[in-house]
Amino acid sequence: MKSSPKTFLAALLLPALALAEDDSAAVSLTDMRHQHLWIAYAIIWGLVFVFVARTAMRQAQTQRELDQLASRLDALEKPHG
Repeated sequence: MKSSPKTFLAALLLPALALAEDDSAAVSLTDMRHQHLWIAYAIIWGLVFVFVARTAMRQAQTQRELDQLASRLDALEKPHG
């Protein structure tokens, strides 16, 4: 039986096409992994920003309360004249 050139060419190209599909799947998985990595970093930095912002707001509130307490203590310690 004699094989045609098209059959021979197809037999040669099939493994190459299968490898190309595997490479594109690997590339898309790698891209997806990197995309998830960027999303994870964005979430972590967002949480860090929220933590720092809330800590700054609490520190400012605590400072205001300390200033109020200091003024009340000063008022109590002044002799009445």
